[in-house]
Amino acid sequence: MNGHIATAVAIVCAGNQFLAGKNIDGFWPGAPVFSFMKRVEFRHPPASGNDADEYPLAAADPMQWFAALKPWCVGLRLHNVKPVRGPHQQINVADRMLAGFVGGGQRWLIEAAGITESEIWEPFHRLGDRNDPESRIWQCTHILQGKSPRAEIDGDVLPLDETLNDCIGALANATFRG
Repeated sequence: MNGHIATAVAIVCAGNQFLAGKNIDGFWPGAPVFSFMKRVEFRHPPASGNDADEYPLAAADPMQWFAALKPWCVGLRLHNVKPVRGPHQQINVADRMLAGFVGGGQRWLIEAAGITESEIWEPFHRLGDRNDPESRIWQCTHILQGKSPRAEIDGDVLPLDETLNDCIGALANATFRG
């Protein structure tokens, strides 16, 4: 599994445990998925709309983010979205081939679902200090992409049995070269 996917899965699973009132002490920064992560933070987009401006900090780590969500969030969900390449990013390579690169492959979004409204957060990974003495060279910033009525998002979510059938079909049709 790619690191960025593993991180997103871990955050969703641990977040759901936290929201359910379970003890997840030690998750940040102790979970193995964070072994090479120096920072995992959550930020809002700049009020100005200008990408060059400062992105206000919403939470400095996953535990702070979970605590901020607790008053209104009923659960976290992971969404997979096919990437949209920009006009200067058009290369004739399948997304599965790009998945091994930082930021490559499909996008993985985290939905913080409330009763009536959801927030969509997207993680962005970048290389920090390559010479970090603890080998924690990666930094991850989750940026709020927007809010949406939960009913709209619920309408786009595939039922679990359909999702599992898609996965089984993909695995059955996969060809592996060794």
